[in-house]
Amino acid sequence: MTAHRLSCTPSRLATALKAGRYSLMLAEISRIVRSVRRNPGFVAVACVTLAIGIGANTAVFSLFEALMLRALPVERPGELAILGPGAIGGISMSDRPQEKVFSFAQYQALRRDNHGVLAGLAATPTLNYRVYWGESPALGSDPQTANCALVSGSYFPLLGSRPFGGRLLENDDDGAPGANPVAVVSHAFWRGSLGGDPDAVGSTIRLQDVPYTIVGIAAPSFRGHVVESGPDIWVPLSMQVEVTRNPLWLKPVVPFEVYWLNILMRLKPDVTLAQAESAINPRLQQIFLEQAGEDITEEHLEHIEEIHVPLTSMGSGVSRLRTTAKRPLILLWAATGLLLLIACANLGSLLLVRAATRRHEFGIRQALGGRLADLMRPLLIESAVLAGLGTLLGCLVAYSLVPIMQRWLASIRGVQTVDVRIAFPELAFATGVGAVTVLLFGAAPAALAARRTAWSALRSGGVLATSERSAVRARGLLVGAQCALAVILLATAGLFLRSLAELRATDLGLDAERVVGIRVDPKGAGFKPETEPAMRRRILDRVATLPGVESAAFTGTLPLHGNHGRSTISVSGYEPAEDEEMDVIHVLASPEYFETLGIRLLEGRIPGYGEGDAVVVNQAFASRFFADRSALGGVIDRKRNIEGVVANVRQVNLRDDPPPLIYVSTARYEGFTRTLAIRSSLPVEALTEAVRNAVRAVAPGLPVERQFTTVELHVERATVIERALAGLVGSFGGIALLLAGVGLFGVCSHMVRSRTREIGIRMALGASGWQVQVLALRSVAIMLSLGAIAGVAGALGAGRVVSALLYEVSPFDWEILGSAMLALAGSGALAATLPAIRAARTRPADALRHE
Repeated sequence: MTAHRLSCTPSRLATALKAGRYSLMLAEISRIVRSVRRNPGFVAVACVTLAIGIGANTAVFSLFEALMLRALPVERPGELAILGPGAIGGISMSDRPQEKVFSFAQYQALRRDNHGVLAGLAATPTLNYRVYWGESPALGSDPQTANCALVSGSYFPLLGSRPFGGRLLENDDDGAPGANPVAVVSHAFWRGSLGGDPDAVGSTIRLQDVPYTIVGIAAPSFRGHVVESGPDIWVPLSMQVEVTRNPLWLKPVVPFEVYWLNILMRLKPDVTLAQAESAINPRLQQIFLEQAGEDITEEHLEHIEEIHVPLTSMGSGVSRLRTTAKRPLILLWAATGLLLLIACANLGSLLLVRAATRRHEFGIRQALGGRLADLMRPLLIESAVLAGLGTLLGCLVAYSLVPIMQRWLASIRGVQTVDVRIAFPELAFATGVGAVTVLLFGAAPAALAARRTAWSALRSGGVLATSERSAVRARGLLVGAQCALAVILLATAGLFLRSLAELRATDLGLDAERVVGIRVDPKGAGFKPETEPAMRRRILDRVATLPGVESAAFTGTLPLHGNHGRSTISVSGYEPAEDEEMDVIHVLASPEYFETLGIRLLEGRIPGYGEGDAVVVNQAFASRFFADRSALGGVIDRKRNIEGVVANVRQVNLRDDPPPLIYVSTARYEGFTRTLAIRSSLPVEALTEAVRNAVRAVAPGLPVERQFTTVELHVERATVIERALAGLVGSFGGIALLLAGVGLFGVCSHMVRSRTREIGIRMALGASGWQVQVLALRSVAIMLSLGAIAGVAGALGAGRVVSALLYEVSPFDWEILGSAMLALAGSGALAATLPAIRAARTRPADALRHE
């Protein structure tokens, strides 16, 4: 016995006590898990509610992370920068220096001197080029296309990307124009189009009917420096003529220069963006002056001296979508945040009700000396279990939403690929949201339940006493907050839906019904520009004879497609103001174009095929440059005569007023015009096949795409963000309304159960069933009213926030607010009806025996 006592040292005693404490905690957790399993309805409602909120937020966060936060998968992305804002799709020819896009000569001049701040320099065009690969288009009925990026040999070394197989392009690949046909393919292109061929490196691939040697495969994670537009193939910049089928842009063109490149930079590790910008701009101005030559004018000199090109960080890549979608994405995240708040409020309300049903147990524990922490622990563990289950389900919801978001992104014009995925950052975000939910909405009900005295808990036999106002007020506040947030979401969704309806009802200025655009590609097939005018005439003559075809025309692009050319013009008799921009949009159109698209002629006539220098302008052009006189007879650029004025067309987008526009005839245009617009009563599929056969009969080897386009499709693409906002916020509003209804139902049901004795006494004293129903409905009506008032105030503020995204809709639309409140009232009435009916059917004897 003595030896045993001596062996029980203080450290061993502490270890034993700690082990006992852990055993008790594990037993408590096991008991709580069994308790949760015995209440499947409560668990299901709580977990599904949380899963909706956490899943929606995680999915939107995954999209936000992909567009805004994710760094390029290259070495030290924080050192990367781009000269200017990072143009996407900009190409111009001018005798004036540009500040957003640059020439090959400027890239070479900057590369010769690293200015002491740069570790490297690379160049790539502002857009990728679609190329034919495989057999020649003249030999295949359905040529295959790929997105091809021209890059300098320093591109991959600058980024620090590593190959999956073979090697990447290097500085030695910058050779003489057309002399080094080598290519690097993306991992996705290798696996998909090349079938994962293990012998792909070293093999030959034909691009635009030119053989290239595949020297490497890019890493799976690398899709270029543009977030939404990853190329399939990279080739050296020296292959520009072979890829673009344009004249050589790799040498100066006097007096005009072709501006078509983005210039990428890697800063030295100890150099800041501001320091590099200060060092590079003087050299850039010197290059501008050297290009201008000795005949520079004073005005030109002043323009160069005022130029200051900023450097933009490129650690997260370049993205046009990032700019256009930033505000809608933040708004969407705010909407999912409101949905999560509603879900958490619902969980808090459910936990308060559940804590109230355990008052008797807590009273006994407190009477036996239980501490506050001991009383709170089971509720906190229970809320943690629910939050854990809700987080797991939320991740599954997020996984199911990611494909929907990817399809939505793919429908946006100009977006080819955005890698939206659920990875570690997204899972960490979901876990963090679940943890915050436990802390905020699990601890509060536990604290309220544990703070009650043993006497107050025991005196009513486990039924919540009406005098305990704190829990009642807390539940009322949570449900009222749910109602307010539901009104905000419903009203915001109503604004977006009405804005979308207004956009769809916008007058396009043309008759788009039954007009189909079919694309041909004489440029990619190697046709000579000088053969184009005659070939277009033959194709139109043949297509016009097809059954069901009413009219056909050639154009550069259909309205709202997103591709349009701009040029700086002079107008006879018009003196521009100082610093006035004289850039206008020009559209290539054959004489049949206006009839085919149903564009009204307002004045003059449509020039025929024998009038190559005659042009047509729109009403916006005539109003701006010929405000006090007729535009007919006006001269543009001292050679183009205005012969007609047509109605305004929404050529660029739906929101803005139609800009000044010139229609340039294709009659003598020795260039490539790729869109064949046809008005026909035939089904689209049958029309496309008939047109393909007709084109082949006239121009064998001319590629004709199976895919077609229409103005209606362009309208759909132009409103994709508005449709997404209306649909998603509307869905969130419906879910919020449902959750608010669930919350109201829970509170009303618990109120009826907790006041069963009071209801029995009232009915025993002669109260009617209607009076009892009014008693049950009164608390719901109060919560609904307070929630609706707060919701209207919040909706007015939300309307002001989203006003920039609305079109022809007031952010203070009382009809929409009224509809939102009516929807909330209907949901509340439906939720409270069943508990009120149950209260009215209470029998006094049963109620009095309830205690």
